[in-house]
Amino acid sequence: MRKILVSILSVLLIASCLLSVCSCSVAQTAKAVDIVLGASLDTAAEAEEALDGLVFAGAADEEIFATLPEVDTPDTNPASPGLCFKLINYGVDENGQPKQAYSVVGFNAYWLGEKETLPKEVYIPYTYEGLPVVEIAQRVFQGADITTVTLPKTLLKIGDKAFFDSKITSITLPASLLYISQEAFIGCNGLTSIATESGSARYSVNGPFLMDGSVIVRGFGEGAIGPEVTEIAPYAFKGCDAITTVTIPATVEKIGDGAFADCTKLASATIEKEITTLPRNIFDGCSSLLSVTLPESIKEYGYASFRGTAFREFTIPANVETVGNYAFADCSYLTSVTISEGVAVIGGAAFKNCIALPSIVFSKGVTTIGANVCNGCTSLSSVMIAPTVTSIGDGAFYNCARIQAIQIPKSVVTLGSVVLYGVDKTCAVSIETSYIPTGWDGAWNAYKIDNALESKKVPIVVNYLNVKRSVAPQEW
Repeated sequence: MRKILVSILSVLLIASCLLSVCSCSVAQTAKAVDIVLGASLDTAAEAEEALDGLVFAGAADEEIFATLPEVDTPDTNPASPGLCFKLINYGVDENGQPKQAYSVVGFNAYWLGEKETLPKEVYIPYTYEGLPVVEIAQRVFQGADITTVTLPKTLLKIGDKAFFDSKITSITLPASLLYISQEAFIGCNGLTSIATESGSARYSVNGPFLMDGSVIVRGFGEGAIGPEVTEIAPYAFKGCDAITTVTIPATVEKIGDGAFADCTKLASATIEKEITTLPRNIFDGCSSLLSVTLPESIKEYGYASFRGTAFREFTIPANVETVGNYAFADCSYLTSVTISEGVAVIGGAAFKNCIALPSIVFSKGVTTIGANVCNGCTSLSSVMIAPTVTSIGDGAFYNCARIQAIQIPKSVVTLGSVVLYGVDKTCAVSIETSYIPTGWDGAWNAYKIDNALESKKVPIVVNYLNVKRSVAPQEW
């Protein structure tokens, strides 16, 4: 399988080289084949991944590559072992000749000699075969065990996830640089030093922040966010272990998704900006986060906004109307949650795997309880559902073995399947409906109940395992 994939990849890449508007010499074509062989070195799965990403970065961005840098003197310093370059074309000049340059497209042990190892300190020359090096393509240094990279003075662009999850600790950005992907340094937990050369065309460093004008592109340390900051880019601080507290002032107009995700030492956060939606994944994976102060303007907690945090207790205030999917999932220390009246929608898996949560009350005003909302809450023994709830999703209390009793109010018109799968056989269940379903008084073990809420004109199929009917009515 591996040999077949290598052959396919080689043919495709050679064909793309021959058909490309940028000319490829025999040596360059051979180098392209080496790229493919290197990509398929380890496993068939990696080869398939390489096939998916066969078109290298370098598609013309007219603004960025409008003027390629001129090089008076070629760089005589050799490129670090393991680097791979690709000839790319960025249009034609005024004489109709192709504008050509090189992109760094790989950093792989495959291109090393038998006794060589990949260096931790990488040097990228500013020329390669007489042409400027203008781009670092996507994922070039992903996961690389490197500490520093010397970037070429001709560099114009750093591609998507170029340094993703690498061990890089410091980097200096050349003055020529015009574009950095917002996700270029995601997961660079050890990156504690970023500098820019004087005369930088676009980027600057303000304290522990890499700035694109007034936008924080990457945070690499702890410091006050000043009034000059108007935006925090998506994933700007993701994986930054250097911050323990953060305050986002009201002057910040926009906060990107996942801005502080996986900041494992972040213990407290304050958002002063009056936003209506808490961004997706904003504190996802902040495993030390114990305290958060949010504005009353917030109407919605975004997807996985607090997933995996360290909260012991949390009150969802009345101003919040929607709790997004996975909002508090995997909060393994959460022992108390209060859902205020006014909250309407509890999204799917919102409290999934909150293994220390003993009880939950879906207060008046809640209309929707999403699928798998408490799936895997192994300590959950008490559940109360308000008579305003109209929908309970599939597997809402799946594998909540300790639930002792539960009452489904007559307001519910949509009831998913396997809602109580895995509860103990002693669990007492009541469905408030004028229609007594077939088998209601029978052996509830793995019994299928058809059209349980037929009186509400919503035909459904509900599967219960190991439950019986006998519960006192809830009082609200």
